[in-house]
Amino acid sequence: VKAKYGDSINILSFGGNEYMVERAIDALVARNRTDETYEIIDRYLEIFKKYSLPNILNIELKNEEVLRKAWPIYVHGHDKYGHPVFYDELFNLDLHEVIKVFSETVNGYPLSNCNADQDEQETETVDEYEHDSHDDQKVLDLCSQFRLKFYAKMADYKRMQSEKCGETIFKHILVMDLKNFSYYKLASNVSMYSQIAKHVLYTEQLLFPQTVHKIFLINSPWSFTFAWKVVSSFIDPLTLKKIKILGSNFLDEMLKDIPLQQMPPKYVNNEPEKRVEE
Repeated sequence: VKAKYGDSINILSFGGNEYMVERAIDALVARNRTDETYEIIDRYLEIFKKYSLPNILNIELKNEEVLRKAWPIYVHGHDKYGHPVFYDELFNLDLHEVIKVFSETVNGYPLSNCNADQDEQETETVDEYEHDSHDDQKVLDLCSQFRLKFYAKMADYKRMQSEKCGETIFKHILVMDLKNFSYYKLASNVSMYSQIAKHVLYTEQLLFPQTVHKIFLINSPWSFTFAWKVVSSFIDPLTLKKIKILGSNFLDEMLKDIPLQQMPPKYVNNEPEKRVEE
C-alpha cells in the first residue's frame, strides 16, 4: 500500500482518527475482502479531499444550528472502558421533514420556522426540487458533511479520552432510540431512507472502520422487529453480532456497559436532557 500511494495516504490519519488505513485493512482481512484494498483507499482519498476532512471542524455549515435541531446527534458520557456513547435520533424523526430542512438549506429556500401560509406553498416547491437528481445529490452531500463534522468532533473527544485513560480509544457505542418508530412511515419514505443509508452511512463506515464497539437499539416496538427480519439480512455478520435490540426495559442491559451517571437523564429519570457534546 505504501509503495503504491507513497505519502498521499498520510492524510487519511488525522487528530483522533489515527491508524485508519491499518484498521481498514484489518477489517477487509476479517471479511476476506483484501482484493478491495486499493479500491477502498482510492475512495478514502476522494472523500477526504471532497469534504476537507482534516479541516472540517473549521468549516461553518450554513444554518448549522437548524440542521442540528432537525437531526439530533450527540455524545453523552462514556462506557466503563472509556468509549464515548453516541446517540442518533434518526428513527424518531419524520424523515421527510429532515430532508425538507436540509433541502431548504442547500437551495436557499425559507427554513421550516416560517408561518403556516408559507408552509403550504413551500411544500409544493420542496416536492418539486426533491425529485431533481442534482439537488438530491447536493442534499445528500450536506447530510454527509454534517455528520462527518460530528464524527470529527467525536474523534477529537476520543483523543482526549485516550489521554485521560492512558490508552488508545478509537471505538464508540451507538444508541438509537426507536420509541417513535413507524413501520408505515418507513415504508412510505423507503426511497429517502435507502439514499441516506447508501450515501451517508456507507461513507461513515468507509471512513471510520472498526470504530463501533456496540450498538443498542432501544424502545424497539414490535413493528421494528418485523422490519428487522428483512434489514438484518443485509448487515455485515461481524457488525450484526454487536447489535442488541431492546424494548422499553433496556436500562438493565445498557447498565452492563454504561454507568448510570453516564446516561442522559431522560433515560434514567425523565429529567431534561443535558448533552455533553453536539
